[in-house]
Amino acid sequence: MGLSGLLWRRLSRVLTMSQPEARAYSGRKSKAPKEPLRHIKNRAKQEAGERHGPAVVYVQVVAAGSRDAGASVYLFSDHNRYLFNCGEGAQRLMHREQVRLSRLDNVFITRMNWANVGGLSGVLLTLRDVGLPNCVISGPPQLKNFLQAIKSYCGPMDGLAVEVRPYTDPLYSDETMAVTQVPILSGKKGSASPPRSPKPKDDGNRSEPRPGRTSPDFRTRPSNRPPPCVIAYICKLHDRKGHFLVLKAKEIGLPVGTREIGPLITQLKAGRSVTYEGREVSPADVLDPDIPGPTIIVVECPSEDFISPVTENAAWQRYQEGKAETAAALVIHMTPEHVLNHRSYRQWMERFGRGTEHLLLNEHASTVHNLSSYKVQSQLHLIHPEIFPPLPEIRLADAASDVPGVRAECLLKFQLRPHIGCRDQVTQNQTCEFVKEALELPGFRGALEECGALLQGDEAPAAEGEALYPEVVFLGTGSAVPMKTRNVSSTLVHVRWTVPRLVEDVPENRARSCARSAAMYYGTPSQFQTCFVRHCKDAFGCAVLHRSGWKVVFSGDTMPCDALIRMGRDASLVIHEATLEDGLEQDALDKAHSTTSQAIAVGMNMNADFMMLNHFSQRYAKLPLMSDGFSGKVGVSFDHMRIRLGDRRVLPKLMAPLRALFAEDLEEMEERRQRREQRQQETGDDQASAKRELDHANMAADAPDAKRLKAN
Repeated sequence: MGLSGLLWRRLSRVLTMSQPEARAYSGRKSKAPKEPLRHIKNRAKQEAGERHGPAVVYVQVVAAGSRDAGASVYLFSDHNRYLFNCGEGAQRLMHREQVRLSRLDNVFITRMNWANVGGLSGVLLTLRDVGLPNCVISGPPQLKNFLQAIKSYCGPMDGLAVEVRPYTDPLYSDETMAVTQVPILSGKKGSASPPRSPKPKDDGNRSEPRPGRTSPDFRTRPSNRPPPCVIAYICKLHDRKGHFLVLKAKEIGLPVGTREIGPLITQLKAGRSVTYEGREVSPADVLDPDIPGPTIIVVECPSEDFISPVTENAAWQRYQEGKAETAAALVIHMTPEHVLNHRSYRQWMERFGRGTEHLLLNEHASTVHNLSSYKVQSQLHLIHPEIFPPLPEIRLADAASDVPGVRAECLLKFQLRPHIGCRDQVTQNQTCEFVKEALELPGFRGALEECGALLQGDEAPAAEGEALYPEVVFLGTGSAVPMKTRNVSSTLVHVRWTVPRLVEDVPENRARSCARSAAMYYGTPSQFQTCFVRHCKDAFGCAVLHRSGWKVVFSGDTMPCDALIRMGRDASLVIHEATLEDGLEQDALDKAHSTTSQAIAVGMNMNADFMMLNHFSQRYAKLPLMSDGFSGKVGVSFDHMRIRLGDRRVLPKLMAPLRALFAEDLEEMEERRQRREQRQQETGDDQASAKRELDHANMAADAPDAKRLKAN
């Protein structure tokens, strides 16, 4: 067999292999073990000496507790980082504001609720990738079961040891502070759970249970379930050693300004007296008194059933005695407004005294959490107001009550050291400034006018049935890790105004259950099909075929897949992942994803009417790098984008203003591509030169043997 035949066989093998075979064939290089992070090395040195308490400590609001982001706060110190609650979207907010996760080794959960733990799996994966060796999570008794459950789609946590600290552990202490867990049990069983559907009425026509496998009725729960549990946390910062008094030390005769003074200061700050030139010096002679560490209390009171257990708990008594030395500096309330207004709860707050600040996180927060999303959407709205609708302004439904305290806003800082006080660094939505910035970009205004003229000249009426449904809303268009402007992939498909349905890019091994649910939801008016795609175990693509004739195909994460092409034949709309740009085919193969041209080729092989590219890598935060395959049948998805089948004629006309809006990003990506191609060419030339030298050496070595063989 010739060389061409051998290459064809190997190529055919790649195109027809199964998901596990493709993953094995891709030959993903195993990552070399990472060096210990710098702060891990420094901590080991500090543990060998005395603890002196951190010099800088502050609490920062990550999410203020509104509907779009559950309450979450971040405690920063010189030595450690802590996160209290980790709801869905917390990781994206921390990434946007450059709140580094590499030193986050303690997470505290107040209650088992999706608003508190929805983002925990993503944060753990990020901690694993940055090389953090261990992370300890504290919380309610159900926390261990939750972490066990998410292992099925988080995968192995190689290199990251995740430990659950039982809520029964009385005290935890490290270089920064000591944390006491306060379990609070509701007196009413099941009070913190959401309301269940009522049991169906017994009309006498109910059939007997069928034999076979049965599952418990979700409407009936065992009566012996433990009552709901909330964990509060009392955090006491370690005292900081007093300042060294240089003038007094000179008067006493200590060698200030020389190398000898360093070891002496270390001994004095450790509380030990020193002797210098026959004179004994005690710490009180040359040090200020120790600076006591402030106390922070984090408490969640989710409903009125918890008011009495919270307010009557004996753990708060020493902080409500009115003594300055025991007063709490800050109490963080993750409590809904109606509970804050309860008489008993307000009286409990007042007992802390005037020296205690109260930080309130709940649904009355009026802050903007994802400012980058607002900025991009307000600029895209200029291009097409219906396809890129404006995001709603954050306004309070009604006026907040006069509960004494500070209303939390995203990025609000409360300084605890070196001084106590609030620092206002909140985010504000400035739509007018964002629009002005876009209109001042070179070429954008002209491209906008040309696009408007094209759209006015092509106002063909939509075909019957294309006017309203299906409507596709892109809730997220990024890949595995959320970005400032692109959230992780999620797509909402409205089939009828009464039946909105979600087809989401969930973790791959949950796709089977997602497919079952979607098939059940669509029922009679739709046919829901799934197929295995080439990504990893239990990765699925799906197709929705409506009885009116339209067909929408969703690829999920996949390499080019023949099964998906067969299932999506003659589709009205294909939503296909395009994680990487052209030229990164090997990277796409290694990660079992598709490039833009590969995705477009799939749509062409399907004979699809139109296709939307989706699931972009982090390197394409604004707009993916365009390839030559972009045509009148291809569009690019953005977060919060809304399209209908009638928009297929409109979307290609939007590419010119999109390129003008993100011209700077496209230019930067093009420069990166040119540098990458140049490096690849230089590497290829070096490899070719080395191969030629090796061939010449082999020929020279084989020449005597060839002469002897010829003589024989």
